[in-house]
Amino acid sequence: MSEKVVEKLEERKLTYQAQQDQQLRKDFLYKLTEQAPVMIYVMEIKPDGKVSFPFVSPSLHRLYPGIIAEMLEKDGSLLFRQVYPEDRANFKADTNESKQNLADWEVKFRVQSADGSFRWHWSKARPEKRADGTLVYYGATMDVTESQEYVQTIENILFDISHELRRPVSTLLGLADMMHDPIVQEDLAGFALHFKTVAEEMDAYIKRLNETYNRKRLEIEKTPAQ
Repeated sequence: MSEKVVEKLEERKLTYQAQQDQQLRKDFLYKLTEQAPVMIYVMEIKPDGKVSFPFVSPSLHRLYPGIIAEMLEKDGSLLFRQVYPEDRANFKADTNESKQNLADWEVKFRVQSADGSFRWHWSKARPEKRADGTLVYYGATMDVTESQEYVQTIENILFDISHELRRPVSTLLGLADMMHDPIVQEDLAGFALHFKTVAEEMDAYIKRLNETYNRKRLEIEKTPAQ
């Protein structure tokens, strides 16, 4: 057997062994992350812009039904295309900033489900640059819909407190100022009725705010982790 044939066989053997070792490492990571509630991944961005995911944990199917890991190994941009169109500009800007500055990549975006509903996803990864210019990101993605809705509910409550309660409070202040008028003091019973009406209106509104807050809190507590 010629020396070249031996070298060729040795090369094939080493290549096969390397592939086997790589598959064993991937299987180990897959089992290690199988029960994790977040999607753990390794993302590569080549100098020419091509994106791929050499590894994605099993939570992929929970966050992105219909997409399998083998698809992302070939074309990682498939995952980027799941970002809701209105969020893509910010998504792209955050990605470019991370690539240019080799900074942590942190993005929050919406994904539209098959039934038309929206889910909020949050992803964070730390990059490193290889000698050939490839950027490798080690990170995780999780569903943060419930916490995002909770924040939105709190913001709505604060907005309502600021705007909806302004009218009855202003009315109370106006009535209080008028109480100093000697003419008005002769009709204190009538003014007391006005005070009672406004106070009842404020009390009813505060109760509605409380009910909204408690309902949302219970929804979040009952929602299982994604």
